[in-house]
Amino acid sequence: MSRQLGEFEQLLLFAVLNLGDDAYGVELRKGIERATGRRVSPGAVYTAMDRLELEADWLR
Repeated sequence: MSRQLGEFEQLLLFAVLNLGDDAYGVELRKGIERATGRRVSPGAVYTAMDRLELEADWLR
């Protein structure tokens, strides 16, 4: 059963692609904040990363 990615998960993936090797929590949060103009909590970044990782494992 697959699902569509949420807006925040999409923003996170775009930030990862944009940052490349510099894609780690703090920089991801800053990139999303710059792109959206909204404050992002560190917990939101790490929770979304965990969800994406679990889904990627499930798809394998």
